[in-house]
Amino acid sequence: QKMHIQGESEDCKGSFKFEEVDFSPKALSDASAKELWEKWGLDQNSYIKRLSFDEFFSEEQKDVFFKDLFSSEIARKALGISTGRNNSWTSVGPLTSYTATDLTATVTNLDFFSKINDLGARPLPA
Repeated sequence: QKMHIQGESEDCKGSFKFEEVDFSPKALSDASAKELWEKWGLDQNSYIKRLSFDEFFSEEQKDVFFKDLFSSEIARKALGISTGRNNSWTSVGPLTSYTATDLTATVTNLDFFSKINDLGARPLPA
């Protein structure tokens, strides 16, 4: 299933409005979780943001939801892209098109990653 959006034409407008929500993720406040967060380099290569939206979501609205999410100025400022240099981030530019693909998810928790640790895998040294 593909959906392409060009510019800000009338057919591109949706109904979801987004705003950034302040919160304190457990991974950054719990000592053991923070240790794992840093151990795997997530502190340098990712960040966590929380956005809220103003409409009830149903699966039938997924195209409109994603279109509105990636078209929202607030969401674009919150959702940065790593430049890959010096731990720097840049904001997402204006949306010109996107493709959404449904994925079948069979793993719904992070226990999968515990197996990696149990096998003795370790992060690369910095």
